[in-house]
Amino acid sequence: MAGRPRKATTEVSSTDTASVTVVNNTSSEMEELKKENAELKEQMKLILEKLNVNSEEKVTAPESENISYSYDDDEGNFVEINPMKPIRVVSLSDGGVNLKTAKNGGKVFRLDKFGHSTSITYSDLQDVIATCRPLIENGTVYICNKDVVRNNYLEENYKHFLTVDTISNILSFNTEQIVDMVKNTTEPIQESIISLIVKKINNGENVDMNKVNAIGNACKTPCDIMALAVKLKA
Repeated sequence: MAGRPRKATTEVSSTDTASVTVVNNTSSEMEELKKENAELKEQMKLILEKLNVNSEEKVTAPESENISYSYDDDEGNFVEINPMKPIRVVSLSDGGVNLKTAKNGGKVFRLDKFGHSTSITYSDLQDVIATCRPLIENGTVYICNKDVVRNNYLEENYKHFLTVDTISNILSFNTEQIVDMVKNTTEPIQESIISLIVKKINNGENVDMNKVNAIGNACKTPCDIMALAVKLKA
């Protein structure tokens, strides 16, 4: 009978120890959860701050950096042209030029000499541009319609072309202007200028030889225009 109280005391003591252990474990878990929660909050704060910085950078970025090119941008420059609209085309060559709508067969539009012009419907002219693109791009012929030029991506080429009037009256400009125009134009146009000046010389017209020599020297292939005139006259 004397051993039973000791056993009861031992059981109570064991139970109390287990309770303390449970309490201690629960307290540790709570501390761990609080720590993890604090870390998550800190991470979320950093993410939000980063998002705000990126948003501000987009707002304050230079306008040019925010523009992305789209093929739709070209639509603003495109002008609708009636396929049957007549378009004037002028020869800048001092020789004959045949403009064809197809390599084999099709229509042929003949320009006999420098300054000779003809009207071609836009529908046919598009075929001519596709078939005779080199003649169009080097200034052998001149399309007298800025919308056609823009629609067919020829604006860059036309920056280097001279008009019929400018070519015909090239010697009326001062030497500096003449040299600048000749240097920046195409070889076919340079050849036309030389050919027209040779004709003036051989027709006995009064020309400024200083300007004539300046033109010959400004060409991509330098030319002694006076010597050429003498040769062709003989």
